[in-house]
Amino acid sequence: MLLAWKHVVFLSPIALKASSSFVSKGHLKLYGYNFAFLASFCGNASGPVVQYKLSYPQEYCCYKLLSYFQDQWWRIWPRPEVECQDKVRILEDHHSQVLNLTTNSMRGDCRVVVFENGSNILCQGNVGLPVYFL
Repeated sequence: MLLAWKHVVFLSPIALKASSSFVSKGHLKLYGYNFAFLASFCGNASGPVVQYKLSYPQEYCCYKLLSYFQDQWWRIWPRPEVECQDKVRILEDHHSQVLNLTTNSMRGDCRVVVFENGSNILCQGNVGLPVYFL
């Protein structure tokens, strides 16, 4: 039996378009922070699918899209003393909760887009998030 569960999407500074049930668009400006909370949502037994289109300057490579279950989230938030690596480390056993947003990751579906004044990494695709059974 699947009981209520939540995903928390947590990521570094980039623009986002997310899931089919709601859409979040914009530009993140973090001013000294190394992460941002994007959304909290519940899913069904087949698991949620997040549609994303993200872009960030290539010089800031490399970002990750992290998906936390609610019990994992409270281990890192709100705790500003927790380092970025530790925020990822609690997900190491759950590799499907980490989406590397790089050109080296086929799963992230990213490519370099060159402009006159620089280049961006553009990532666009769909990712199924894991289901957590209680």
